[in-house]
Amino acid sequence: MSKKDREIENEPLKVAEPTAIYAAHSNCQTTSKSVSHRENVMANTMSVDEYFDKLIVNVHEDYANL
Repeated sequence: MSKKDREIENEPLKVAEPTAIYAAHSNCQTTSKSVSHRENVMANTMSVDEYFDKLIVNVHEDYANL
């Protein structure tokens, strides 16, 4: 019995590059107000004391309902 090897293709190997969009889009928008990021964060943040006061009230309400 003779063993037959499959023929090797002489064509060079190619790596297919995935289709991708290489353009970067920037969606930066400026606001009409001149409010700093820090001021915005501070306006929407509660203090630690306020947080724990609210937490204690919620815990007391939960235990009162048991």
